[in-house]
Amino acid sequence: MPALRKAKYKPFTKEIITKGYGFNTQQDGSVCKIKIILDEKNVITELNDSNEKEIVVGDVDEPVDRILEDCIRTMKEEEVCSLLFLHPCLNDDSSIPEDSVVEA
Repeated sequence: MPALRKAKYKPFTKEIITKGYGFNTQQDGSVCKIKIILDEKNVITELNDSNEKEIVVGDVDEPVDRILEDCIRTMKEEEVCSLLFLHPCLNDDSSIPEDSVVEA
C-alpha cells in the first residue's frame, strides 16, 4: 500500500493566466525580472518606473519577496500568473488577502 504524504505548504495560491514555455524552472542564483501588473495593497517594494522588480532566487530578505521567490520557482519563462497570498507580517487573526499579478 502506498504511503500518503502531506502536501508541502505553500504560502500562496497561483492561477496561471498565460502558460510559459520550456521545462525548466528557476533555480538558486537565477536573476529574474518580474513585472507587477497589479498590487492591490502596495505590498511589493522596490519597483522601478515600469513596475518591474528584480529578484535573485535564493538571495531575498523581505517576507513578501520570499513569497514571490517561492512563486517564481514554480514558473516557466514568459508565464503570467495571478498570485494571491496573505501578508506574512500579519497574524492569522488579522490576515488581509493580497492579490498581485506577476509576469515572469
